[in-house]
Amino acid sequence: MTALPRVIIDVSEPADGSGWHVDIGSAQGDAAVSASLTMDALVVEEGWRVPVAPGGRDEKQDDHLLRLARRVDVGSIDPGDVAAYGHWLFQCLLEPAWPRITESPAVRDRGGVELALRWPADSCLHRLVWEAMHDGTRPLAASPDLLVAVTRLVPVRGGNAPAPTTGIPRALFATGSPLTDETIRPGAMIMGLVRQLDADGACVSRVEQHVSLRELAEDCRAFAPDVVTLIAHGDLADGSGVVKLKSRSGSEPEGYGAEELASALISPGHAPAAVLLAVCQSAVSVRAAPLAARLVELGVPVVSAVAGDISEQACRLYTRHLVKALVGGACVVEAAADGRRAAIVETGVAADRLDWAMPALFAADCTPPGLRVVDPRRADTLETVAKELELRRRPLYIEPPEVMTYVRRLFTDDQRQRLGLVAFGSDDSISGLGGTRLLREIGLNLLRSGHIPVMLGPYGPADVPGSVRAVFGEIMLRVVRASHHLHIRPELSRVLPGNKEAGALVASAAAARDEETYHELMLEAVSAFRAGSEPWPEADIVRMRLRRDLYELATAAGELPEPFGPHTQVVVLADELDRWCGALDGLVELVKGSGLGTFERPVPFIFTACYTSPTGEPLRHLRDANSGQPGFAFPRLQPLPQHVASLGFQWVLLHPWEAHPEVFVRAPTASPEQISEALMGLGGKPTQVRDMLYVIAKTLVTVNVLHCGDDEAAFQSYLRKYK
Repeated sequence: MTALPRVIIDVSEPADGSGWHVDIGSAQGDAAVSASLTMDALVVEEGWRVPVAPGGRDEKQDDHLLRLARRVDVGSIDPGDVAAYGHWLFQCLLEPAWPRITESPAVRDRGGVELALRWPADSCLHRLVWEAMHDGTRPLAASPDLLVAVTRLVPVRGGNAPAPTTGIPRALFATGSPLTDETIRPGAMIMGLVRQLDADGACVSRVEQHVSLRELAEDCRAFAPDVVTLIAHGDLADGSGVVKLKSRSGSEPEGYGAEELASALISPGHAPAAVLLAVCQSAVSVRAAPLAARLVELGVPVVSAVAGDISEQACRLYTRHLVKALVGGACVVEAAADGRRAAIVETGVAADRLDWAMPALFAADCTPPGLRVVDPRRADTLETVAKELELRRRPLYIEPPEVMTYVRRLFTDDQRQRLGLVAFGSDDSISGLGGTRLLREIGLNLLRSGHIPVMLGPYGPADVPGSVRAVFGEIMLRVVRASHHLHIRPELSRVLPGNKEAGALVASAAAARDEETYHELMLEAVSAFRAGSEPWPEADIVRMRLRRDLYELATAAGELPEPFGPHTQVVVLADELDRWCGALDGLVELVKGSGLGTFERPVPFIFTACYTSPTGEPLRHLRDANSGQPGFAFPRLQPLPQHVASLGFQWVLLHPWEAHPEVFVRAPTASPEQISEALMGLGGKPTQVRDMLYVIAKTLVTVNVLHCGDDEAAFQSYLRKYK
């Protein structure tokens, strides 16, 4: 679909400070929408002037505007102020040209328009909420016949339009305070969105909470995110916006301005394509450029910020669609407009609240209309592979603390920290603790990072591998399937030819001219191997054969486009390993601190297990003998900590899925403690999200602790009405 036609509204200020000159023109060269006008200036206070619409003025009108501007500025809105405020801004900036804009053939044909406002970054005009413009009938953003987007273009010298990311987009979500901080809690609920995006295969994500400026800089350097969402307290210091992050001393948070924040976000050779600031006062300023505008000047092409308080559903509708657009390859400007209009139409707040207008989208003036920061084609391909490998699951995943820390240590360059075997286990039952989902999520993360997960399980009672040979057969089956879905032909000539019939089929596959025949013959070879009964070689021999086949798979996959490359490794994941009773003794002999590989080139092995199950003794001996040894880690699989479970379960309730399309949010009169106490009944077990979580949620609705809505139905209703 073509981009929304862009109308640029250039505002300049004469040296005498008497007002502003406005030039309106089409970026597509449509002379019919051109117009020029002037706006007088009315002084509210020292350093803050507001525009007055062209035409007659009197003292009474000026006094009315002064009072209106002050009320909206401090958030003390009287009945009728929203419409009056929006209409005032519309009259100042757009009214003379609006009929010609809406009648433009390009605008009519496309059913929408982008109003690109451009003035100096430090102009006091940024203190006004231009997104609230109102044509006298309704807010422009709520027009049923026209999608109106508002972008604040920031003049940038020598700027270049960002090229869309062609690999898997990387999304960093960070908070400046703990997620349990009550003040940022509504914003913290945005954090659940990253779990949904991860589950949907839209991005590779990382979540860091309560970060300092130094830690944020380290995360950006190490992770190189394409999109950063920062949720933190904000304030104005000497008229300029600051974001508050954890201090070096760990006591009171410290406020950092745009220059310091930009130095953390931007590292040598890399800058995020977009930054979303869920930070109060980040879109406004008093006597300087807003924090968001200054970040654009310093090198971030697109910044979404907020000017004031925003309701939870308006925030969700706006943010959900903006973030999905950013990482999913949709038009950023159009997605922001869709989210804003849905928030107005479905929440019914336009008449008496301005929260729907508070999000503001800033962009460098070199960014083109229809900007997309991601080319989604590669992500879509990997998403298909993830589905084929059965790594994708719903609902949203609640990640236990520190899990991904262990995963990152699989690939560290520091051999002293590198892991080859990670066992998530317990001496207690692991039923209900989500071990299977944990491995799938690790596998999904590995795939998006350019590695090949080989997921063994979950197995029913009759399917559990009963011998080491059966385990090798399971591994090779999944290796061949992964090769098929990735459209590669690795030379798998070590394990399978241990069986004569399988060896002949492997040789035929190598000679096959087409990919389908190759994979069909390889699957037949796996079947022959699994059915064979020839003597099983010694452990060192079969381990070496398997290692070399897995190296071949990694090498072949490493030649694919990003995210694959020379770094690509195979990682084996085994579910409920303690149940593999007939295979355990032999398998334990094979796994080392390098997994199934060598310390120079590991093949990591990750499993879940109950060490005290009737058949878990070999794994208990493995743990007891190797805890603390190089390459081994044995983190405990246990119920989620209460604060993690409470927040995680609420994230699930905020993000609908097929079985439960409703959204549950805290009622205004309810306390977080009431919800946390009710959710304690789930015992911190992630598997309770499928049924019992929603039983409790519906009970809490009846006692007015939670409210039930349906964000997806709201947005689909909006689409039916206005698309």
